Amino acid sequence: MNIYEPGQWKNYRVNQDVTAKDLADRMGVTVTTVHRWEAGTRNPSVYDVVRMAHHLGIPIWKILSDTANDGENHQAILACEDIRAAKQESMMTADLHPVGGQPERC
Repeated sequence: MNIYEPGQWKNYRVNQDVTAKDLADRMGVTVTTVHRWEAGTRNPSVYDVVRMAHHLGIPIWKILSDTANDGENHQAILACEDIRAAKQESMMTADLHPVGGQPERC
């Protein structure tokens, strides 16, 4: 099972007119990491996929409908999305960082 298709994500980014550096800066990762994700030489975590979707304005249902998925990863992504939404409504910023703290993993 692979929820991350490198070429697909590069297309999402390019179609949104977002540079790899912009995405890296938004996510707090290096531009090299973004390039490795897009080249398929490194796979992002489910957490990072959810964050990329958020920063590129891609709904979670779009990811799930565009990629093959099994129940476990499907549930993990939906749980992360639920957590993200709840935290945004309370003490979290849009970057999934607690106020004054480190990012939390789903």
